[in-house]
This record gives sequence, C-alpha cells and structure tokens, in this order.
Amino acid sequence: MSAFANAIKETVKPKTSASKKSNCPVIDDAPENVRDAVDMVVEGKREAKEAAAKVAKGEGVVLPYVAERQDRDAFGLSHSKSYDVVGNEETVKYVTQDRFSLNINDEENIRELVGDKFDNDFEIDTNITLKKDVFSDEAKQEKLMKLLTDPVHGNLFSEFFETTQTLKTKSGFDTRQFGYEKDNLTDLRIFVKQYKAALR
Repeated sequence: MSAFANAIKETVKPKTSASKKSNCPVIDDAPENVRDAVDMVVEGKREAKEAAAKVAKGEGVVLPYVAERQDRDAFGLSHSKSYDVVGNEETVKYVTQDRFSLNINDEENIRELVGDKFDNDFEIDTNITLKKDVFSDEAKQEKLMKLLTDPVHGNLFSEFFETTQTLKTKSGFDTRQFGYEKDNLTDLRIFVKQYKAALR
C-alpha cells in the first residue's frame, strides 16, 4: 500500500450505510384498533398541513409588520431582538436570530457599502479539499506525498486541492447593523439577508 493510501486510511471515518427501500408487503388484515390509528395518523397529518397553511398566512402579516417596527426602534437606539405581539385573544413572541445569508460573490459589493467596517462585521471562511482525481491517480499521490514532506517543488497547490470560501457576518451583527445609515443598510440588506424571524 502506498504512503498516500496509508495516510488516507488513517483519517477515514467509518460511514454508516442508509437502509435501502424495498417493495413492501401490504397489511390489510390489521386489528380494528390499528386500523383506527392509521386513520388517526392520516387525519392528523392532513390537519397539520391545514394548520401550517394558516400559520404561514398569519406570519405573512405579522413578520413584516414587526420587522419594520424593530427597524424603527433600532434606529431610535432601542434595539430589541424579540417582541411580544398581542392579538385579540392570543400573544406570540417575535424572535430574530443573529444569522445572515451571504454569497461570497457579493464580497466587493458589500465592501463598497460598508467601507472600513468590513473587517469588524464580516469574515471569510476557507475550506480546502483534496481533488477527487487524486484518489485514482497514483502518480499524483506520489507527487503529493513528496510535496508534503519536501515542499520545495514549486506552487502545485491547485493541482491537488480545491478551495471554497464562504462570507459570513461576525457575532453581534444583528445589533451592529443599525450603526449604518438607514439608506446604506437598505442597500446592504440586498446582499446580507437576515434569517427569517420566528413567531413562538
């Protein structure tokens, strides 16, 4: 076994295999209590779908209303991550997360909008993985092992590795975002989308 194969073997984690679906037999002679329970499950799932549709319709009204109120309060220097919203008979809690959706391709747009605050509010995560073709190419494996033990062979990094990067906000950005001018924040939100708030 090659040095490369040994190095890989030492880092492999065991993978649990997922169970495969098969053509299943039909049980049509279950006792009455089981048949009743089957109907109960199907009816419950149907009711759950109807309830989910009702929740989604209500969220479509409540979430944007409270988000606008949260922005207004925050620009008035009174930022809160959660609100109790009172209805006619019930109350829900509106809760936001310090999580945002960003695309690494928007880095330059974001840098232009935030200027010298970029390093304070954002960071780039880099993930490097070995290219798939290296696993089936013994010549590349040998070359890689030589590079790892004697890194004077030049810049061959891209021959073996693929790199992905993700852009993300730093902790506390959900509060710090209100340090930007209102118009600037509106533009910034095109590229930095906060995760959907929850109603509990």
